[in-house]
Amino acid sequence: MAYSVMQERTISKESLIEELYDIGSIQFGDFVLKVSDGYINTPIYIDMRRIMSHPYLMRKVISLIHDITKDLHYNLVCGVPYSALPYAVGISLEINKPMIMARQIVRHYATCRAIEGNYKEGDIVLLIEDVIVSGASVLLATDILRNGGLIVNDVVILCDREQGGLKKIVEHGLCPYVVFTISDILNVLHKKN
Repeated sequence: MAYSVMQERTISKESLIEELYDIGSIQFGDFVLKVSDGYINTPIYIDMRRIMSHPYLMRKVISLIHDITKDLHYNLVCGVPYSALPYAVGISLEINKPMIMARQIVRHYATCRAIEGNYKEGDIVLLIEDVIVSGASVLLATDILRNGGLIVNDVVILCDREQGGLKKIVEHGLCPYVVFTISDILNVLHKKN
């Protein structure tokens, strides 16, 4: 199954990448990332959580997500906990569709629910992830939602680090829609010196 990478739109991925670099969402140095089977070292860190402190950038990202997903069929929006939750809230408000949340850890008190929010079996969920490395977080959220009787076919990914995660989620039956890749980041920043 092929996946879609965002083409040039009113809000270009190039200008978004430049702005993300300017606010410190893209950093170069020596970093450690947590992946499904442990930790890896990387010279590039992508911190999409910084966007929520910049409303103008948040609006741009929500607009891009909306543009990518406008032709998809779904009833609910769900952000992969926890860093993609702000984007799920934003798109939910933008398109007036309900949002739910898949808990990574189920509480053993109160309602003990794995999925928060109102939904019914058979509802179709659009999943949103900020950065994909190994795909483990997307797969965990997908399994929680599917075990709750929901249908998950499509996932929007803001940044694919191109480290195998995309292949894993496609093998799991998901169709990813990628805004930009780590190669896009490097190409844009190289052009801008």
